[in-house]
Amino acid sequence: MTETRQTKVFEWSEVEPALVREMLRAAYTELADPGDVSKLGTLADDKLHKQAHRTFGRPPATRFRANTSPVTRVLRDVWLPTADEHILEKLTEALNNYDPLSTRAQRLDLLLKRRFTTSYTKLLWGQFISAHKASRTTPKKGRKSPKLTFGPPAKLQGKGLPPRYSTPYPHQTEAMAALDRLRDSEGERSGLMVIPTGGGKTATMVKWLMTEMRRRPDLRVLWIADQRELIGQAVREFQALAAEEPTDFTRVIRNVHGQAGIEAGFADASTDVICTTRQTLVTGSFDTKMRIVDHFLTRPVVVVVDEAHHAVSPTYQRVLAHVRETSTDMMLVGLTATPWPAGAGQAKLLRETFAEGLVEVTTGELVDKGLLARPVMHDVATPDQIDVSPEDVDRIVKGAELPPHVLRQLNRESRNALIVRTWLDRRLEWGKTLVFACDIAHAESLAATFRAAHVRTHMVHSGIDDDSREVIEDFRTSPDPGVLISVGMLLEGVDIPSARTAFLCRPTASHVVMRQMIGRILRGPSAGGDPDAHVVDFVDDWSIPFGVVGPVNIPDVAGRVAQDELDGSETTLPPILDDDGVEIGEDLIRRIALVMTERVQEYGLTATLTGARLVGYYHLDIRRIAVFDHARYVWEDAADWSLTTGTKAVASVQALFEDVPPPSPSTDEVQAFVGYCRSHGAPPPLVPLDADVDVRMTARALIDAPPMSEHDRIEFLRTRYDSSLARAIYPTFQTFYEAVTQANLELLDVVPGGATPESVDLPRTTAGTPIARDPDRDLQALFEATVETGRELLAHERGYEGRLDKQALPSIRWTTSVASTFWGTWNWRRSTKAKGKPVININQSLQAPVEQVSDGVLMDLIWHELCHHLTPGRGHDAEFRRLEHLWPEHIERSHELQTLPEHYSGLFRNA
Repeated sequence: MTETRQTKVFEWSEVEPALVREMLRAAYTELADPGDVSKLGTLADDKLHKQAHRTFGRPPATRFRANTSPVTRVLRDVWLPTADEHILEKLTEALNNYDPLSTRAQRLDLLLKRRFTTSYTKLLWGQFISAHKASRTTPKKGRKSPKLTFGPPAKLQGKGLPPRYSTPYPHQTEAMAALDRLRDSEGERSGLMVIPTGGGKTATMVKWLMTEMRRRPDLRVLWIADQRELIGQAVREFQALAAEEPTDFTRVIRNVHGQAGIEAGFADASTDVICTTRQTLVTGSFDTKMRIVDHFLTRPVVVVVDEAHHAVSPTYQRVLAHVRETSTDMMLVGLTATPWPAGAGQAKLLRETFAEGLVEVTTGELVDKGLLARPVMHDVATPDQIDVSPEDVDRIVKGAELPPHVLRQLNRESRNALIVRTWLDRRLEWGKTLVFACDIAHAESLAATFRAAHVRTHMVHSGIDDDSREVIEDFRTSPDPGVLISVGMLLEGVDIPSARTAFLCRPTASHVVMRQMIGRILRGPSAGGDPDAHVVDFVDDWSIPFGVVGPVNIPDVAGRVAQDELDGSETTLPPILDDDGVEIGEDLIRRIALVMTERVQEYGLTATLTGARLVGYYHLDIRRIAVFDHARYVWEDAADWSLTTGTKAVASVQALFEDVPPPSPSTDEVQAFVGYCRSHGAPPPLVPLDADVDVRMTARALIDAPPMSEHDRIEFLRTRYDSSLARAIYPTFQTFYEAVTQANLELLDVVPGGATPESVDLPRTTAGTPIARDPDRDLQALFEATVETGRELLAHERGYEGRLDKQALPSIRWTTSVASTFWGTWNWRRSTKAKGKPVININQSLQAPVEQVSDGVLMDLIWHELCHHLTPGRGHDAEFRRLEHLWPEHIERSHELQTLPEHYSGLFRNA
């Protein structure tokens, strides 16, 4: 029996109807809404109380409790004269502790004449709310999640409800027919369903399983996924679709993972469906776990692997091999939205694991057929900085969601006003809009702000009195634009085809939650929706940058990206293609841009980059990680480190990336990569791409172009910027424009040019003589000698006083291994206790005998990097080149460095 408790909560039904009318009249007068004022006299008491709940919220929202609010004045002038004696006593005692008042008249006189200070207003509203609370019986709160079943069994009970989706999509019908054929086939039965986000792959599979369980009462289902969120999603889908079965349909389902005992689930003879994580099956003694699982395999079973591209991992292969050997009647089905692309290293194993292609449909195909809308992404920057601690960031990076105390900061008047203003500015374009709020208090504040702006507003969360189904139905059938504000209640299983816009007012670190929010508005025109679905992401300014998931971080969902102009118009950024015409994907572009932006925010603009080549990406389930040529071999070291922890010289995996110049991966990307390697026992496949950004090539194209006006020149460069990796790597068009202009001047010999040791053009061939190693080569001594000479060179230079003093100098170090694309870099340390301090990294390959790499070459290279230290954020601009050319014999030494590959091999790791 469920334990209950008595609680007291504010209820509008406890407030006298006459007072409610006066409060509503004051609110509507303030909002200049004569229509609503005129209706107040005809509303019955129960309707009046519901209207107060919709208008003010429960308890009343903060904005109505302001010192200047006319509703506050009603409380003082109308409610106080009728209030109980003890309320007047409490108020006067709190406000007047120097002159005791003995009569009601005296107390009331003081309170009615009192100026509306913040403390008085707060006390007044507090007493009003406290005086109108009613007792309510509620279940005692435990630690369990309200919507997930952890361990204990739950019923899949038929209720004869009408189906949510009356007509399946053609690809769903095709998939279910293919599942029927697979069921009836001979031999080992396994197949793969590829259906993108929004296409209903989970619903398709569960619907077919319901039909099968009704047809075959002894059938069991083992549903496996890598994330608890996906397991919870599957359980809820089973429960929702079971309710559409006849009333005599009854089955038992268990949600089994690390928070629940595995033995109880798999050994229970009455259990029909188990949803579990792969980690639950493989953690601890594998043989012991499999002996327990064997109990579940004594009946016919359908094994479903969600996010099936994980099944190529050794641990998954081991589990599936055991199930095949043990079960005498088993069917294996894989579900995925993002299978490995053709040519990826493990695609063959994936196809061998799931032999039959049941159905394969792409996002583009569903968009072309009108079944899915094409997402259009909009970013809206919020006005205030949000505080987050390093401890919070660390937890979030390691996989936790944003903590409540962080989310509570987002409930600000300025942010809420921006959200409402954004909707009002384009209300006809946005149409019906789903607004995802952080928590109940945030939802209530947003609802009050929308209503104050005369926006038709609906709200669903666990604290409302109204039936959420009725609220959603009222929103669904309304002919007018409006908003439906939700706290965690619209992520799954809600069908609102007329909703064309999602306002993402709640940040998340979960790719699953982001997919679910976007998925609510992806119904295309053939499915009762619109051709375009607008996704408006409210991007917050965090005090410490970290990996909040944005809609464009979802690979198979990110569609067009709109640039919203100041005049309210909109342009669409062109897709970026690699050299083979393959679209790179906006999720990768935005992720690269985010990493570069975080570096700028953290360390300032250190634009020493002139070129970078994107060679591919790692596919980690629901995210992709860009891999640049200059970091490719470091990623290989990171995979080796992850799989052989403790055998490497470096203390942390992040230290491996200490040498990597920008664009370099973020901490959360490295953590996700390590987690994948350890979970799968192997690194993820590297999907090849080939695209670069090189301002010198752009400058050369500009030089070779026909004569053009300055306006045409800017448009030429703007097109290059928008349609290439440049818009991800350079934070603004202006920085790109300046870099190209500088390269242009150097190519035309208008200003002194020079080497770019941070981005080396690798030779086509290298000499056969290997470069030697001299571990005793004293880099620190050369650095000190270079600094001393530099001080002499700058002795009469104004503006550089003290920049080469000891306390202001960067540190210097050899790279931990031979670098792949650079001789040296000036950078900021990203790990160790010296994080955030400047450092010069010199390619370890130059740690060679002086006969091969002279002191003069190394000192000239060190001076080049010190010039970056003297002119941070300016790249190789004219002042940088002027300082660089102060070095004695600079041209000769620079030439000597650049021609080293003509004499020695082994200078670069990939050469």
